Amino acid sequence: MKKKYLFLCMLAGLAIFSSCSKDEEEETPEVPTAAVPDNPIPTPSSADGALVAIQTANYITAPFVGEIYQPVGVGVAVFGDLTGGTYSDCGSVTANSIGLSKQTNSTYVYIPTATAAQGIDFSDDVSWVVTGNSATSVPAFNHSPSNAMPSGPKYTGSTSIARTSPFTLSSSIEITGADSIIYNVISPNKTITKTVGGSIESVTFTAAEMGTLSAGNGYVQIVPYSLSSQQFSGKTYYFINESVCTNSVTFN
Repeated sequence: MKKKYLFLCMLAGLAIFSSCSKDEEEETPEVPTAAVPDNPIPTPSSADGALVAIQTANYITAPFVGEIYQPVGVGVAVFGDLTGGTYSDCGSVTANSIGLSKQTNSTYVYIPTATAAQGIDFSDDVSWVVTGNSATSVPAFNHSPSNAMPSGPKYTGSTSIARTSPFTLSSSIEITGADSIIYNVISPNKTITKTVGGSIESVTFTAAEMGTLSAGNGYVQIVPYSLSSQQFSGKTYYFINESVCTNSVTFN
């Protein structure tokens, strides 16, 4: 099935620091740095809309407890011509009773705030409510998709990656509930993407592929997702649950 990618920028930019010597202040040479990556959201080109529940993988260390998985929940919804990027007003949309905010391009997004840093709780079922808009032919519907929220993932590999050798990107914990998994290596000059089946928990980027990346600061991403569809008033809507693991690395 042909797919395209929509993107939602989730993180703040990186800062570049300078250092000084004892005798005089010197600027540290600027290291090429990749833009902070977005959450890749697969949406079939046949869709009349896509409603996406995203858990960004977040691991924290608590005293006396150790490491805890504390995901951050984000919601995205788009309606209309997804291939052409022309989106339609749907009235209003909520995910697990949390309202998404309409953007100027008629996409709907919920991003965690300082007072609700963990975002939407997707630990149980995901439930969507769309009020609809007759003027844009978006029907009203309520739906709780049956596809699972994938578990994990987690990256514990090296943060210093050679561009002259093959590189294997994998999750250090088992991934379950995924139909497919996106693996990205993101350098200052380009992103290489591999999408595989949901049971394939590692992929290898060849030395030839790694050699096309530029040196500098970048990222690796592991994004398992599951997908289902449902028709309302003759229109097809896709419901996507995905977990996103993004880690900073350096390409040498």
